[in-house]
Amino acid sequence: MILRFIDNGLGIAETELPHIFESIYRGANQQFAGGNSIGLALTKKNIDLHKRTITAASQKNKGTTFTVELSHV
Repeated sequence: MILRFIDNGLGIAETELPHIFESIYRGANQQFAGGNSIGLALTKKNIDLHKRTITAASQKNKGTTFTVELSHV
């Protein structure tokens, strides 16, 4: 099963994508979003523990897509 979470928001800069799953990482757009900067890190850790994958693709000012693979296809 593959889940995709897609938005059409501000997006994430290409230079920031490698860091978004790091604990306490805040991107340049942090002033537009609340939070404590651990949500994506915890999500990735949990998915990794189950030997599954999560990836992100984004275009700045166009949006972001998170893809979670829950089972082997």
